Amino acid sequence: MLAVGLWHPRKALEVTDRDRQKRWAAQAEIEERDIPEMVEGQNAYRRQRGETEITEADAQRAAAATQRESIDRAKQAGGER
Repeated sequence: MLAVGLWHPRKALEVTDRDRQKRWAAQAEIEERDIPEMVEGQNAYRRQRGETEITEADAQRAAAATQRESIDRAKQAGGER
């Protein structure tokens, strides 16, 4: 059994998906750091124009709405074929 494991073409990380889990964790860390920075950048721009500031929740709702629209467009385009 050990010999099969040593010469098997797939790595143990591929079987356990640990590599994918690490990428997801890294992406979550990046988003946790970058989203507040992006919201602050938006708010600085909005302050210059005299507009009201947005919250992180506002930005997440806008991103979710944009993503839903994109998915809807993709579904419509796929149904036209």
